[in-house]
Amino acid sequence: MGRLLAAAAATAALLGAFAGAPGNSAHADASANVGDMERVQQTVYGTPPNGQQLAKHQGDGVVFHENIETWAASSAQLRFIDGSHLTLGSKAKVLIDEFVFDPSKAQGNALIKISAGTLRWVTGAMPKGQTVIKTPTATLTLRGTDVTVHVHPNGTTDAKVHDGIVDNHNDLTNTDTTMGPGDSQTSDQTGNHTNNGDGPGDPGDPGDLGDNGDTHDPITGSGNQATPPEVDKPCNCDL
Repeated sequence: MGRLLAAAAATAALLGAFAGAPGNSAHADASANVGDMERVQQTVYGTPPNGQQLAKHQGDGVVFHENIETWAASSAQLRFIDGSHLTLGSKAKVLIDEFVFDPSKAQGNALIKISAGTLRWVTGAMPKGQTVIKTPTATLTLRGTDVTVHVHPNGTTDAKVHDGIVDNHNDLTNTDTTMGPGDSQTSDQTGNHTNNGDGPGDPGDPGDLGDNGDTHDPITGSGNQATPPEVDKPCNCDL
């Protein structure tokens, strides 16, 4: 029994030391930048924790737990400290809920929450399996991944994997699927369904439907914004 107690105490001490080490804290310093705005098109706002909403410009920093929101006909690209890239289409709402990375040990974790619109995430040096994208419907765990995710107004999620592996957990049905390169799935209240089409359009491509069915290209400004459809349909546009 004494040996078990001693081992437990040693494990607790090790975990405590790891949590307190620079770059390995359970929660990042809210004042420290975890990334920056690499590109801003039109109107993009950021709201840091306990702060006010401010317009974001190219070169501005992004902090832990900051909300990023793009307006209509707008887009943004963010670069994080591990080299990961996040591209947002129009009318996207994203929270940088967690981002910790220690470059000396290549250790860390990231949690990105998207409640509306379209994003594309390309993983940098973050270890495989340590980046999670959370939507109202699904929890996507990325393993060396390039993935596009679109959230419909009702929370239904479309995801397409361009590279790597994604573990797709449906939070409503508590079911799990694994996606590989070229795979596209829709997650809703009935489960995860493989799409016959191409899946969600990239936020930087003319095929991006945004969250209202438009064909506006948030990067080039071409195309027209369409009237929102009466019935929300899966985003099966060409990339």
